Amino acid sequence: MFYVKATLAEGVEINIDITGENVYTRCPVCGKEMSVDIFEDATYTEICPYSTKYICEECTRKRKGEN
Repeated sequence: MFYVKATLAEGVEINIDITGENVYTRCPVCGKEMSVDIFEDATYTEICPYSTKYICEECTRKRKGEN
């Protein structure tokens, strides 16, 4: 199991398991927050947590010229 660990203050730490339901990112075009399932995506392609960007559906449609 993967988890995120952050120190909130000296002696105060939070640990959260990473699941398919609690990972979020922001669209690099418009900034919209969206949920992503990095475990599902990893079965299809190799993803890099440092450089992979997800574009929201609306911005994807605009890029394709759809309205």
